[in-house]
Amino acid sequence: MKFRIKDLEKYLNKKLDWEKIASELTMKSFETVYNDGILEVDILPNRYPDAASLIGLAKEVAIIKNLISKELKINNLQSKAKSLNFKVIVNSKLAPYYFGRIILNVENKPSPGWLKEFVEFYGFNSINFLVDLSNFVMIEYGAPLHIFDLDKIKGNIYVRLAKKGEKFISLEGKEYELQGDEIVIADKEKILGLAGIKGSKTAEIDLKTKNIFIEAAVFDPTKIYQTSRKLNLKTEASFRFERKVAPIRALQALNRVSYLINRNLGGDVLRKIFGEKKLRETKIKFNFDKVKKITGLEINKKEILKIFKKLGIKIKNDQLIVPLERLDLQTETDIVEEIIRIYDLNKIKPIYESPLREIFIEEDIVFNNFLRKILTKAGYDEGHNYSFYGEKELQGLYRLNDVMRIENPRESVVDILNPRKSVVEVLNPISENYKYFQSSLIPNLLKSVYLNQFNFKEIKIFEISKVAYKEISVNPRESVAQYNPRKSVLNPRESVVEKYHLGIVYASKLTPEEILKELKGVLNFIASELCLNLKLEEIKNEFLTAGIKIDNVGILGLIKKKILSELDIDLNVGVIELDTNTLKKRSVMKKVFHPWPIFPQIIRDLSFFIDEKIKFSQLKMEIERLKINYLQEIKLIDVYFPQNSEVSNLKSMTIRFIFFHPQRSLTDEDVNLEMRKIEENLKSRYGITIR
Repeated sequence: MKFRIKDLEKYLNKKLDWEKIASELTMKSFETVYNDGILEVDILPNRYPDAASLIGLAKEVAIIKNLISKELKINNLQSKAKSLNFKVIVNSKLAPYYFGRIILNVENKPSPGWLKEFVEFYGFNSINFLVDLSNFVMIEYGAPLHIFDLDKIKGNIYVRLAKKGEKFISLEGKEYELQGDEIVIADKEKILGLAGIKGSKTAEIDLKTKNIFIEAAVFDPTKIYQTSRKLNLKTEASFRFERKVAPIRALQALNRVSYLINRNLGGDVLRKIFGEKKLRETKIKFNFDKVKKITGLEINKKEILKIFKKLGIKIKNDQLIVPLERLDLQTETDIVEEIIRIYDLNKIKPIYESPLREIFIEEDIVFNNFLRKILTKAGYDEGHNYSFYGEKELQGLYRLNDVMRIENPRESVVDILNPRKSVVEVLNPISENYKYFQSSLIPNLLKSVYLNQFNFKEIKIFEISKVAYKEISVNPRESVAQYNPRKSVLNPRESVVEKYHLGIVYASKLTPEEILKELKGVLNFIASELCLNLKLEEIKNEFLTAGIKIDNVGILGLIKKKILSELDIDLNVGVIELDTNTLKKRSVMKKVFHPWPIFPQIIRDLSFFIDEKIKFSQLKMEIERLKINYLQEIKLIDVYFPQNSEVSNLKSMTIRFIFFHPQRSLTDEDVNLEMRKIEENLKSRYGITIR
């Protein structure tokens, strides 16, 4: 909602710096922007009854700045005119408060310039003095008013539900057929207004109007919302009634508009206020100890009493009496929240306490995420495959198992490819191609190489996933050659083992020696990051060239040409497979607690074309070398190769930059400056083209 500063200042006793006020309102009340004499305030729905008005917002500013807002004085109007034989009959519980007043012998006229300017700024068309004054007071107090031409009303006023099929004619002359559950204002012959939404042409105010009835009511928010949406008739009044109107504001607005009409247009204001009754204040039992219990803060009782005084909250018999306009304060917790809001959230210091008991953390997931960061640093992309494979892949594993030579069956050469395993078969597979749960990641990684070799000259993929198998106890004297992984041996003991494995594949046109060197480098990098000293031992078999056993943790080697030919793979391929459970047990990782961030991150994405040979790891190292301020993290979001022949040697890349400051909120200017440094450096170093 927008407010003119020159309007707000009429309700305050002091000239203020409104840019600072906007900032303080944002921190303590509502998101606020100041620009060229206008205050734009995003008022929360639950605060509409008390704050969505000039009086309400001025009071909010006064509370924050420790000022006193001006109270509008309204003279007690006395009239010598006789009371009329006129009644207001409320026949619906959906109008819990319906106030009204009669003024006779008014001299209506066009609005003066100041009033026209006011109503037009706040979104209304200027009609005439009477109508414009009702809109003026609605903006002042936040309570919608409606004025009826009393001479056009036949008999009394009835507040009731519409009858099905009744017609309502709006002020614009548009006819609506009602369904029978809308709240209407009517006389004995016709509908005078659609309650809380719009008046009817049948009792509209014009320049000939002399006698008027002023309505100031409170209608059921849900019913107003339903009627407004059903008839597609939305007005400023309906918007406010949907967010509730405080009865005290409606009564104040009625008295205020009566005073202004009498002062500007004359007339006899009849003393009787229809529907007037004593308004009940909300009373809340309050314990001062609750503030510390809910917030953990030690706030001096005198400080709390000062806040209560600012808010207009009174104390009587250990109960708080809430101002009538504050419909949002209903419970003790609401009061505590209000105390903290005015006290200032920025005064609350973060306190981190050690948990009374250990918090459960899935260590496998934490460790696997750490491995992902290591492999990403090494320039590898994570792949995801199905956890199942078919008969073809299984036969490949059998052949691998058959060629393994174990001199002592009691000692496993390689646990990952141990022939003393039985594959886990799915009882009801979705397809024959996914009949077995994977006992190794290598088969599906080789499938990924086959599918990607047509698009990439170099493939660097890793996968962290679960494998499972039946582990079978074998008699040491039994020949391994007699063992069939698909059948049980003599009275075996079976147990299903499920664990995480890390699989790495590197495929390219490079020589086998260069591929092996790359894989050993990756393995050394993993070992150094985990503070491990891994022993390597050469093994010989007919599946891997230069096969290496990695300290009973896994294997490393080159896939033989014969196997690659069977799989239609044209690249040289090297693989690593590691048991992450064993890696985790042997690694040295320190846990460090980082406090939850108080201030938000700013995220920026940079999309560009770059030479297809340039790797993300190179770009990341270059950006890190720049020592960019506030840069917390760099992520690769996506890579694709455009089909356009003009950029055939280029690839598109999107990198995400996450900026953060631990002690304040960053501004766009802070981040824009750093992003320009990154862009200029990448343009000069790698010739990128921003897309």
